[in-house]
Amino acid sequence: SARRRRHRPDRNNGPATRHTLLAAYVALLARYSGQDDVVVGVPIAGRGRTELQPLIGYFLNWLPLRIAVGDDPTFRELLDRVRTASLEGYRHQDVPFEALVYELKPERNLGTTPIFQTSFSLRDDAPRPPGFAGTRTENFGLDGSASHFDLMAELWVQDGDVAGVLPYNEELFDEPSVARMAKHLGLLIEELPRQPDARISAVDLVAPGEPSPVFAPEGGTETRSLNELFAAQVLARPDAVAVSAPDGALTYAELDLAANRLAHVLRARGAGPGDVVGICLERCTAMVVATLATLKAGAAYLPLDPDHPQARTASLLAGAGAVAVVSSEGLATRLPPACPQILVEDVVDGPDTDPAIAVSSDAAAYVLYTSGTTGEPKGVVVSHGNVAGLFASAARLFAVGPGDVWSVFHGSTFDFSVWELWGALLTGGRAVLVPQWTTQAPDAFADLLSTEGVTVLSQTPSAFSQLSAVLLARTELPPLRYVVFGGEAMRPRALTAWFDRFGASAPELVTMYGITETTVHVTFRRLTEADVASGDAVVGLPAPGLSMYLLDRTLRPVPVGVQGEIFVGGTGVARGYLGDPARTATRFRPDPFAGLPGARMYASGDLARQTSDGEIVYLGRADRQVKIRGRRIEPGEVQAAMAGLPGVSAAAVVVRTDGPNAAPRLIGYFVSSADSGQTPAGVRRALRSLLPEYLVPAAVVEVGELPVTANGKLDEKRLPAPGNAAGGETALVEPRTTEEAALAEIWVELLGVSAVGVTSNFFELGGHSLMIVQLVGRIRDRLGVEPAMAMLFQRPRLEDMAAGIVEAAARADAAPAEPDDDPLAGLSDAEIEAMLAVALEDT
Repeated sequence: SARRRRHRPDRNNGPATRHTLLAAYVALLARYSGQDDVVVGVPIAGRGRTELQPLIGYFLNWLPLRIAVGDDPTFRELLDRVRTASLEGYRHQDVPFEALVYELKPERNLGTTPIFQTSFSLRDDAPRPPGFAGTRTENFGLDGSASHFDLMAELWVQDGDVAGVLPYNEELFDEPSVARMAKHLGLLIEELPRQPDARISAVDLVAPGEPSPVFAPEGGTETRSLNELFAAQVLARPDAVAVSAPDGALTYAELDLAANRLAHVLRARGAGPGDVVGICLERCTAMVVATLATLKAGAAYLPLDPDHPQARTASLLAGAGAVAVVSSEGLATRLPPACPQILVEDVVDGPDTDPAIAVSSDAAAYVLYTSGTTGEPKGVVVSHGNVAGLFASAARLFAVGPGDVWSVFHGSTFDFSVWELWGALLTGGRAVLVPQWTTQAPDAFADLLSTEGVTVLSQTPSAFSQLSAVLLARTELPPLRYVVFGGEAMRPRALTAWFDRFGASAPELVTMYGITETTVHVTFRRLTEADVASGDAVVGLPAPGLSMYLLDRTLRPVPVGVQGEIFVGGTGVARGYLGDPARTATRFRPDPFAGLPGARMYASGDLARQTSDGEIVYLGRADRQVKIRGRRIEPGEVQAAMAGLPGVSAAAVVVRTDGPNAAPRLIGYFVSSADSGQTPAGVRRALRSLLPEYLVPAAVVEVGELPVTANGKLDEKRLPAPGNAAGGETALVEPRTTEEAALAEIWVELLGVSAVGVTSNFFELGGHSLMIVQLVGRIRDRLGVEPAMAMLFQRPRLEDMAAGIVEAAARADAAPAEPDDDPLAGLSDAEIEAMLAVALEDT
């Protein structure tokens, strides 16, 4: 047939060999990428048309072949799919590849080819090797300078052997990585035809003697409860200060006695082993007393954020089955009335002896709720043994003790606070509770570090970037010994200026990867000057007592250089999700590598790979979960809340990085019901009454319909950028003064919007309290004026904020030697949050 004359599939090697080798290459790409579909470009001579045959010229055409591999097919099934895709492709080989690109209009990335980035070709000038009998491979060469694509496979067959070359893009791959690919390709070509009914994942790419990303735990476990460990510190140093806060300080003995008194009250209210007690308090000594008292009563504590909406708090308390809530007079009205309250002001006397409740290391110590994919948060149950094991491991990595001062920077609903608070109390150190407002003011926090003599500081990388800018501008550092990074991916290149100024030893900079379900921290790695040159998000290796596995979708270890999902085993693996055995079984699985009965491992959903020198590099998520400002967020939870609002017929929530600052932001999209009158600003206000601030989208956009792909899935690429829709403005009023114009430019840079008007509202456009700190710095640099933060909260509209800046400049000119004190000084956290709430409502 004419078709046969065009592609001549049976010439020399024939389709069986071509399809066999192409299937092996597709299997390689599937194993390396973890994708459900693999698209490979195959060259075609392009001379099928009669009028082209006598002409001299280059008529090569490319056929993109898309092969489904998500179900881990057998090699025989994969071979059938490759054969079918090839024959279908040959039917349309006369269609120019450029025409296909024009019709599909794929997203174009600079430096890459559209539709496919890897190709396969087989030379037809050698005898055909055996088919399923197996083939041998040899002489695979590498070429890092001649690739037209990211990766190419150019093979040929000689005397029954398969040889070839793998040209590659030097900007994406290094020679050792491609050499491993060539080795693995050869292994697949040899082994898959020998076992055609085996899954393509069945061939073990980790050869004996090669490094394997399965890290076995070392070190024992801690069998004592937190109560016992704390009691040992009270006995050893009763008069040492255990905790200090804006409302005062408590020694170890005073903290112990106060916790005993409250524990007796909790016992009288019915709290005991197996129960949960909510704690809703500001950052004060009473919060620490309540935490310890709950454990002494035998119960587990549930941290609650006083600033969360009452509906959210009620949902968490109901889901946890809390028997009581410990709170204060000033916060009592924020709590749902259904749950019994115990006010700390009422606990002034009573027995101060230890209740002596027997608590095992397997008992629950606390419950932390994280964002959930189904729209409902998940309650992670962490045991005494989990936390005790964390610090037994830390004792082998950090030289900390009674002389150390730990800053409790993070809120109690963030698991980093477990590390900060108990790190101090279990080692005889002092915990310094950082006021909420101070955490959002780098200058004030830097002052606190110095005045309190903090030696152990924990930070997310994004928070440290603001603090380090302040510390770099000062002549002397606080007495820090350790800075521990967590909560977000750590890219050492961001520390270039720090290392240039301070080096790596004073203080030591440590990155620790971890998850709430694995008790805060899993890995440990000291950062050095050499790390700064790398753009990789290094993770480190498991801490003693913990194990980490990089596994593929069939739970087999992946070879060096290949992406795998992080699974965590060992002492840190939590008990599971409270009241949700089905979800627990999905993520907490039997650990086949531990060799211990009942051992479990946690499927993190995080992706990583091991480099040839043993480093573990974080690559991102296998699902839609994201981290924004250190908080773990499931867009599905926000989407479910938005879809349930009156007047909303459909909703979607995505993460975007629009704007020069490239900071990830949650963006909500909704379709309003007919004649509902629902607006973007109205949706944001409604979400603020249901969700904590960090879950509220930075911008909300109304659309006529949600775009979908041919498969019926949300087409995120076709969703409009938020632009100015977040503020609900229909017409922008252009800036009229120099200050308004400069402020508008700053807002565009910070908020990632296309333009703002003089009536735009900073908070409605996605601004938040942490961003106010950056706003102050940019106003100072651009306009030479340092406005009070309180003014920025009180005047969120651009024209009002600009007027405030003019007033601040006038006052500074009138009395340059006496700068105004910040009006926020002396205000409580509750007063500041109330001020923020007013600013958010001013639309």
